[in-house]
Amino acid sequence: MKFLILVMILMMTIGCGKQTKTIIIEGKPGQDGKDGTNGKDGSSCSVARAYDASGEFSIGVTISCTDGSSELVLNGLNGQTGATGAQGIQGVPGSSCSVARKAGDNYVTVSCPQQTDVVIYDGLEGQQGLKGDKGDRGETGATGQAGTSVSVLYPCGRGTHTEIFLKLSTGEIVAVYDGGPNDDRLTLLVQGVTYTTTDRDTKKNCLFKLDSNNNIIKL
Repeated sequence: MKFLILVMILMMTIGCGKQTKTIIIEGKPGQDGKDGTNGKDGSSCSVARAYDASGEFSIGVTISCTDGSSELVLNGLNGQTGATGAQGIQGVPGSSCSVARKAGDNYVTVSCPQQTDVVIYDGLEGQQGLKGDKGDRGETGATGQAGTSVSVLYPCGRGTHTEIFLKLSTGEIVAVYDGGPNDDRLTLLVQGVTYTTTDRDTKKNCLFKLDSNNNIIKL
């Protein structure tokens, strides 16, 4: 409610003295003023870190509001490099140490000047590893070539501990060639040559040759 107050002060001077009179006049209240226009609804905003295209380095923050507006606030420039700090106090010189192991020892000794030697023993031998799983069965091998059949020949006749030859299915005859001490080897006999067996007992050895069919002909 609004009031209009009129105050009038009359100063009257009568004779040699002063007199003050106060008159208060109260008017009728004025009409109420019109209501103001409703204010605009406020917006709720959020702040999120913004990154460069690689997604690794932050370039600032993005402020996003519910009214659809947004603003990117970039990071400020890096400050100037600070002054170089004072050089630190030089550290105490280090000690040179040595490591030694004597033959047959199971430890090493670390020795440093003005320090107690340190002995480090070898570690314990590790446990045997677990047995591996059985491997897969291999593929069946290829069939081998057919073997050669042989027959036994007695160039000087049958007997105890007599020399023998082997005749292959090809007709060739395999015998031992006596080339002297430590020089014995297998050889193939040829036609037209006279041979003697290698029996050390002269009563058991004999002379022979091969005919055109590789049969042994005793001489």
